[in-house]
Amino acid sequence: MAVQVAQHVQDQVAEIGINLEIQQLEWTTLITETTEGNHDLFLLGWSNNLGDPNDAIYRQFHSDNIGAAGNRMWYSNDEVDELLIDARKESDDAVRESMYQEVQAILAEEVPRIDYVHPYYILGVGDHIEGFEQFVSEHHSFRNASIIEN
Repeated sequence: MAVQVAQHVQDQVAEIGINLEIQQLEWTTLITETTEGNHDLFLLGWSNNLGDPNDAIYRQFHSDNIGAAGNRMWYSNDEVDELLIDARKESDDAVRESMYQEVQAILAEEVPRIDYVHPYYILGVGDHIEGFEQFVSEHHSFRNASIIEN
């Protein structure tokens, strides 16, 4: 699917005069190259497996995380850094949410990354299974799952 997404992006930006060359790299090469900043554009996936904005936003956009820690866009903004640090320390959920919304507004204005979201999860579970849970983080929970005997 990544190749089709890359081809779609390539077609879209060609309409405004940007010519992209798609390079398919082996996984470790892709990670090494994006960690070292040897790229103009790249396509990677990310899931927020904790469901908390700190997990995804801090790791991907704080300047302390440039490179291997997760900020492969090499994005740096002092105001975003400060908001993200303050949000990590904030215990009031409403205040914290407001801080993350402010960060999101800055990111929407500066566009260090364009998100491509695939919101459909294809999951097959037989009728003889009950209690299985699929979370939006793409993780499965078998904690309460059981097989129903006929």
